[in-house]
Amino acid sequence: MKFRFPFLFIVQFLFFISYTFSQSARLSIASEPAWVNKLTIDYSKTSLDKNATDGYIDVSYELQVSLAEQSKYVRKCRKIISQAGVQNGSEITVPYDPTYEQLIFHDIHIIRNSQILNRLQLSKIKTVHEEENLTDFIYNGTLDAVLILDDVRQGDIIEYSYTIKGFNPIFKNKYSSEYDMEFGVPIYDIYYRLIVPKNRKINIKNLNEIIQPTISDFNGQQSYEWHKTNVPPLALQDYVPAWYNPYAEILVSEFNSWKDVNDWAKELFPTKPPLSASLQKEIKDIKTTCISDTEKIKTALKFVQDDIRYMGIEMGAHSHKPADPSKVFAQRFGDCKEKSYLLCCMLNAMNI
Repeated sequence: MKFRFPFLFIVQFLFFISYTFSQSARLSIASEPAWVNKLTIDYSKTSLDKNATDGYIDVSYELQVSLAEQSKYVRKCRKIISQAGVQNGSEITVPYDPTYEQLIFHDIHIIRNSQILNRLQLSKIKTVHEEENLTDFIYNGTLDAVLILDDVRQGDIIEYSYTIKGFNPIFKNKYSSEYDMEFGVPIYDIYYRLIVPKNRKINIKNLNEIIQPTISDFNGQQSYEWHKTNVPPLALQDYVPAWYNPYAEILVSEFNSWKDVNDWAKELFPTKPPLSASLQKEIKDIKTTCISDTEKIKTALKFVQDDIRYMGIEMGAHSHKPADPSKVFAQRFGDCKEKSYLLCCMLNAMNI
């Protein structure tokens, strides 16, 4: 019986976000954006098939990003090479955040013996709340658009493309990302393209990678392209430290320095936000009952640790922006950044 309340809360919460996002979660179908550069895929390659896992192999992964359009276009292609692949590779899942993103499908088809079989039916695509971090008491509202393909056979090639329109507004139109150039599984083609308006500067850093972008003009903008082929898998040795990343990556960012990042983040955590009367009373009680700063710090810390339970509702901008400390105090829950921020605000109010 002790699990009854958490269970009912989770059910009510999921119902709430399902209702809240019922309109914005609608999917759509449209042609590919005009700014997309569609590659020609060679489906005949077989040299890496022996390294494939789960019965299928990734033929191609394309990611193209337009900063002006605040959109990212994705095209994926996989080849089913065994019956195990039919079991493991016949599902298409696309995650997105309905609070600021719109998901638009362009193509879903199966290529079989040179025949192209259309499998794009909006009515068959379901949106589900996966909430992978639910057991850690973190709710981010992310949806998964899921399509279970029927009539998939060994030898089939599954290819699909979509665009996700909308960037997280918390970053105030500053773009940053990392482009993976190597995986734990083999892949025949990796292609990244980033289209940047000429009045915006992009910084690029390579990690475990020597490839440099091809830069060209595109409709008065700068186009950066990275293309890598026949990429074997990188298998990690046992007991590699969790902090060590041996994979090849390209880092891109509009932030010019860590100071820029710090300046952006400081705005999310105002030093002296207005505090509610109830929170001010809690602070006053601590100041009254505790003589030394050490006692005040310990008491405030114990309060935030014990009386503010851990739970994060990290939708949209709240992926990085904490809720107001007075709200966290009143609702008696918050995630790591919200509990830390509440503690800092309490200590600041005590002149600590």
